[in-house]
Amino acid sequence: MNRPTTEHEAKGGILPKILNDTLAKYHQRIERSQRRGGLLLVDRDTGFWCGSAWDVLLAAGWRTNDGGHRQIIEPRATDASDLIRNAEPCDCDDCNREKSS
Repeated sequence: MNRPTTEHEAKGGILPKILNDTLAKYHQRIERSQRRGGLLLVDRDTGFWCGSAWDVLLAAGWRTNDGGHRQIIEPRATDASDLIRNAEPCDCDDCNREKSS
């Protein structure tokens, strides 16, 4: 495996194939990723409440292309994967400070 083990895998969880493939290909963009429970989220497409989500923190120097955030919290692996794949380089002051420390 050419990427770091996620917290989810370290606890014995299995990643969906799409998220596994995305993390392997774009591992340099990821600071950490985990599956989180106890959340109150509404799935955008179905409208159903879901209690857990994929929580991905992009590495300093990367941001999502849908608002410039470093943290991705999505109930579906496909949505999290899309945001990771479409992440853009970021050179904001916060990222530059974090990269230089």
